[in-house]
Amino acid sequence: MVPLLLPLALSSALVWLDPATVKPGQQGVCVTEWTGGERREIPVVVMGTLDAAGPDRSAVLVRLADDRLAGTGVVAGMSGSPVYVDGKLLGAVAFGWPWAQEPLAGVTPFADMHAIPLAGETVRAAAPTLAQLAAVADGGVELRSVLPALPDRRGLAKPLLAVAGLPVPPGLAGELFAGAGVQPVPSGTVAGLTGPPEAGDMVAVELVWGDASLAAAGTVTARDGDRVWAFGHPLYDLGTVRFPVARARVLAIQGSYQSPFKVFAVGDQFGTLVADRRAGVVALVGTPPQGTAVSVRVDDPTGVKTWRFS
Repeated sequence: MVPLLLPLALSSALVWLDPATVKPGQQGVCVTEWTGGERREIPVVVMGTLDAAGPDRSAVLVRLADDRLAGTGVVAGMSGSPVYVDGKLLGAVAFGWPWAQEPLAGVTPFADMHAIPLAGETVRAAAPTLAQLAAVADGGVELRSVLPALPDRRGLAKPLLAVAGLPVPPGLAGELFAGAGVQPVPSGTVAGLTGPPEAGDMVAVELVWGDASLAAAGTVTARDGDRVWAFGHPLYDLGTVRFPVARARVLAIQGSYQSPFKVFAVGDQFGTLVADRRAGVVALVGTPPQGTAVSVRVDDPTGVKTWRFS
């Protein structure tokens, strides 16, 4: 049997609701990717509108009526999952609360996401100098002290950051990225996952790829031709950007009372992230941007190891 709302998620006709018309008690459905790439429909009930979700922004509060989310709340990685009410796109799951006892979620209206400009200012930060990196290599300076300062993400949902191939234990990776406003999770790659995604599919913004991988992931809210909207919240609110975007596949759901999350693997690149704004991110399907090739050689008493990545 074909679920009722999945054809809407795959439809080429992009129609969305005015959030001002939504009333408490209305029912809808959230479409999101689950274990093994399964597209799952989760019933939702509108609870009301949060008018103080941000400057000149509101969010719609919904309850995810699924027993599998009882006692844990929203699963990290669901950000961007489309929510439909009365057969129309309301918006994207954008945030929840740690240690939640109820599966409540804030939904960014798609009207705000659709208005994201594709051009504008870019937040720029100076890269570490060779002298600073040499000091880090000598052990006299902590890496975090020389990394560029990113915009403050306090109060924003934490994107999942896939960490794969780094020669450090997971605990150290978590400490390294603790100040970056992301939630590091173990990851890998998956072959044969190609082509542009559809609404409800997992998607990854690749920051580093090759022998090591760093990729921030969430869910696609909508696709209209070559334009893809996702996340429902910013990655870093950097404005106009150029990052490769890739398909991703959910491998499993890691339960947690504090913050459950999707364990996922990264597939092939399909385009370019061009906008990173408060209401979400936008990508264009096509040739991804070129990265900067980096080769790192480490000599120690056990031998020589070389990593190559972009």
